[in-house]
Amino acid sequence: MPHDPAHHHRTANAVAGLHQEIAWTHPEAAPHVAIDIEERDGELVVHVDLPGVHDQDVTVTCDGRDLSIRGVRTAEEVGHVYHRERLFGTFERTVTLKHAVDETAMRASYRGGVLEIRLPRAKAQTATTNTERER
Repeated sequence: MPHDPAHHHRTANAVAGLHQEIAWTHPEAAPHVAIDIEERDGELVVHVDLPGVHDQDVTVTCDGRDLSIRGVRTAEEVGHVYHRERLFGTFERTVTLKHAVDETAMRASYRGGVLEIRLPRAKAQTATTNTERER
């Protein structure tokens, strides 16, 4: 049977389409949420990349040292989609913070598709750290 590149391309597209359908139904394939955490001036600063997500579609909670970001990224259906690589749907990301934080003083802002969360370290943690530095 002669090699038909067009047939191979059609088959690959059909398999890719099947993979995309499977991706939508498996939570492991939810949109990836990239997170950076750093410490500045006694507080943890978290940056979360959320391109294409509206701020009203994001929820941030902190329970003890567990910081959770949940939300949904919706697709605008404007016509027949010929190719899609971006993932849409619900997402959830939970990270365990290295230090205890003051949950009641948590602040968040959202600009240009980047969510910034500021979490002051808990007072007891800060006091211990200061005592250790004085030794």
